[in-house]
Amino acid sequence: MKDNWYEIVETLQPCIANNTIESEYQKKIEGCLKILGWKSSNKTMQSQIDIRIGNNNSIRPDIVLYKNNIPVLPIEIKRPTNICCEKQQQQLTSYMRQLKLNVGLYIGENIQLYYDTPDNRDSSKSIFMVELRKDDAKGVDLCEMLTYEL
Repeated sequence: MKDNWYEIVETLQPCIANNTIESEYQKKIEGCLKILGWKSSNKTMQSQIDIRIGNNNSIRPDIVLYKNNIPVLPIEIKRPTNICCEKQQQQLTSYMRQLKLNVGLYIGENIQLYYDTPDNRDSSKSIFMVELRKDDAKGVDLCEMLTYEL
């Protein structure tokens, strides 16, 4: 897992240094998720999918991870220099609630795992954060949590 974390950091750190635009950052993140076993070819990783809300509205998470065609994790991506704000946290929370999931992932200036309880009227809470540095030991834990397994 340590090698996976190092590969992810080496892939994403240049994006931080260059303040890469969000769409390019997302492509790099998708490549990192492939390192962990998620793939668009088998639909375990889907980007920019529309989630219907009522008849006329929809929301669009940046990435949703699936197991057995069931969503397991929405991912909200912002520019690598973005500092997560309440509005972005609420956006991720809305994806989690529409998908009926208690967890979601934010990736911007760092990586944060959010947790939400169905009876919570407030936004979800960040329960785990990793800095995009090789020396952040929690990165290995993140890779273990996010590795795709059947």
